[in-house]
Amino acid sequence: MFTIVEEPCSHHRYNDLPDVAEAFEALRPAQRRLDQLVASGTRVCAETPFARGELGAFLLHRHWDLRGEESIIERPGIHPTGRPALIAQAERLANDRTAAPSRFLVDAERRELTALEFSSDKAVTHAWAALVAQPALLQDICSLVADSGLSNQVGLAILARAVSVPEGQELVEENWSRMSVTSAQPLPVADENLTVIPTGWAFISKKIQAAGSCIAYCMSAGSSPHCVHHYNRPPQVKEQ
Repeated sequence: MFTIVEEPCSHHRYNDLPDVAEAFEALRPAQRRLDQLVASGTRVCAETPFARGELGAFLLHRHWDLRGEESIIERPGIHPTGRPALIAQAERLANDRTAAPSRFLVDAERRELTALEFSSDKAVTHAWAALVAQPALLQDICSLVADSGLSNQVGLAILARAVSVPEGQELVEENWSRMSVTSAQPLPVADENLTVIPTGWAFISKKIQAAGSCIAYCMSAGSSPHCVHHYNRPPQVKEQ
C-alpha cells in the first residue's frame, strides 16, 4: 500500500529532477511502456468521476531550482495582458490550506505518493478532495505507475483546471525566470526555433478525447533555459 505524503518534498529532491528537454529525451526509448501505462490508467478511471482526463501521467521535470522550504504553488491571477491566468511561483507552503497537491512523484521503492507541486485552482482542489475520497482508486493508479517501470521518469498529475479556454485556444504556460503564467491564448506554430515537447498524458478514452480534452506540451523557444512554455487544454470545471 502507498502512503500519501501531502507535505511538499524537499527542495533537494525537487532540484534533482531533470530539466524538461533532458527528461523527454530519456523517456523517448520507453514510449511503448508509456502508452501501456496511459491505456491502463484510462481503463482504471473509465467508470469513475475522473473519466474525462482530470488525471494523467506527466513528465517528471523541474521548472527551476528551489531554495530552502520553497515549493511551487499555482494561484489564480492576471496575465500582463489582462487575461485571467494561473501564476506559479516558488514560496513557502506553510499552513496554507487553500492549495492542494497537483503533481506527484510515485516512489516505487518507498511506496509513497509525494507532492511535488501545488495549486489553489478550484478544479485542482476539488479533484484532489474527490481523489482522496476514493483511496482504492488512488492506490490502483499509484500501483500502475510503480509497476510500469517508469516511476523515475513519469509521475501522477491532476490535469483539470477551472480557467475558461475559448474554442481555438489553449492554456499556454509562459516561464519568466522564477515565475510561470498560464493563460488561454492561440497556440503558436512551431518552427526551427520552437521545440514541442509532450509533458502530460491524460487518462481518457479516445472517444471522449475526440470531443476535446487534455493535451499537455512543453514548448522551448531558443536556447534560454527560462524560455519554456507548457501548453495544456484541460477539461473545464464550472464555477460553483
